[in-house]
Amino acid sequence: MKASGIDYIPMELWKDGGKALYIRLGNPLLATASKIYAAILKDKLEITAEEKIEEEQFGFRKGRSHIYTVFAIKRLMENRKEFNCALYMLFLGYEKAYDRVNTQNLWKFVENYGVPKNLLNLIQSIYEITTIKIKLDAGKTTEAFE
Repeated sequence: MKASGIDYIPMELWKDGGKALYIRLGNPLLATASKIYAAILKDKLEITAEEKIEEEQFGFRKGRSHIYTVFAIKRLMENRKEFNCALYMLFLGYEKAYDRVNTQNLWKFVENYGVPKNLLNLIQSIYEITTIKIKLDAGKTTEAFE
């Protein structure tokens, strides 16, 4: 992501000159502290998740590129030919699914998955204090709101 402008709004969020929502932290020092805080929580969550995620899960894991998945699929296809057996595959597209996540259900899922309650509370705290602005035409923005 490119450096943000004088208003701390990253240029990527101004897409097509239309309306865009963005997280407003208000102060570059707070933004930096928030990034450090989020990175620490991410590391703790990765440690917890790594113990629970199945070995076959490649996406969204540290050190597990989607390239490995492509390689595994290629090997399965080669083995199918070699052993003359059927192979069935299902591919799902999640391209636009992530902006429609019900956060209450997400928190319940994460808790049921075994993430410690204290870590879950810390992660939730990031989302509880978030404020947003809406970019309007002519470079104007609304006042920040929760």
